[in-house]
Amino acid sequence: MKSAFGLIAGAALFAAPAGAKAPTGEDHRDANCYVALSLFAASPRHGAPLSAEQRQALDAGSNYFLGKLKGRSPDLDLATVMTPVIIRDVLANLPAQLDSCIPETDALEVTANRAIDLIQAGLQP
Repeated sequence: MKSAFGLIAGAALFAAPAGAKAPTGEDHRDANCYVALSLFAASPRHGAPLSAEQRQALDAGSNYFLGKLKGRSPDLDLATVMTPVIIRDVLANLPAQLDSCIPETDALEVTANRAIDLIQAGLQP
């Protein structure tokens, strides 16, 4: 049985203008992570307000996924992977959506810290 997500994604493909690139599974995954991190940053579920550092980390993570999406598929119409139904589905399943994104954001943090270390080392006399 197809999921609601699969049905919506399929409908979006038929609605796409002629010649438009059809979204891939990676496109949908990156869009979902972008939406999940953005929604969580806008309204955290644990009740406590986010610190400026936490909000900055969430913004960086969401922008990473949007950058991946647009870098891989620059001509993709975002409306095909960010429909109102998909956004509501991400919100309804936010903990699981966030859990699926965290390993990649953790790896990104390690890479970013390594890059900063290399830059700082390169600036040393």
